[in-house]
Amino acid sequence: MNADKPVDSAQPPIPVQNYDRIAAEYYDPTRHPTCADFRDATRLLLERFLAQYAPRPRSLELGAGKSLVAECFVAHHLPLSTLTITDASAAMLAYSEIWRERGAALAVATIETLGDSEQPFDLVFACLGDPYNTPNLWQRMRQWLTPNGAYFYTTPSFDWATRFRRHHQNGNDSLAEFVVEGEAVYVPSFVPSPAAQRALIVGCGLTVDHIVHITRRELPNGVRSAKLSLPEIAADLPIVTGFWGGLQKEGSAR
Repeated sequence: MNADKPVDSAQPPIPVQNYDRIAAEYYDPTRHPTCADFRDATRLLLERFLAQYAPRPRSLELGAGKSLVAECFVAHHLPLSTLTITDASAAMLAYSEIWRERGAALAVATIETLGDSEQPFDLVFACLGDPYNTPNLWQRMRQWLTPNGAYFYTTPSFDWATRFRRHHQNGNDSLAEFVVEGEAVYVPSFVPSPAAQRALIVGCGLTVDHIVHITRRELPNGVRSAKLSLPEIAADLPIVTGFWGGLQKEGSAR
């Protein structure tokens, strides 16, 4: 059985606050092909971002799990010693232990426990950061970045999330569904419209310099997920959206 297949259920959601419940199988593309497709789409966006902004002296990755940033750093011959990889779940962060041996720093940390860094970061990455896409994230982002630093954020697209969740999650639009051992498990997933996302970021003192969408047609490995191939999901509909920018200059907001 494909655990990623859409499931319609009248039972109430079972929310969990971190990914420990699903960590063991999260990166299995046969069980969770939507995660694999979203990861492929995020990689496309990350390559574009790094071509513009890397290398920089200090980088931070939030909610990393199996660090996509580290993989791209290696592909671009960027030093892992400049990268700090974090995740709130120790089970998820364990996927990145290989990068510690190659120079990266690893830490189990939430947005709150990271606090204010004594040394700000030049680049901050939040790949598929919708589980913690709250004002607190963006207020912290402003504090973490150097004056000329840049953030990179991706999320399942608003168009895809609203269509899928309306039809297959009984309207639970702030939760993402996983089927684990036959049980529907839900984690937070905050996916506002691009306009609302821009307003959130700008309202916290940051710029939005780029908003870039990836459609399923652009996926290098094709579409593996039934959730991305439903009749209501057109082939040219964005499935992942990327936002990047930096700190607002004094007297500006965009």
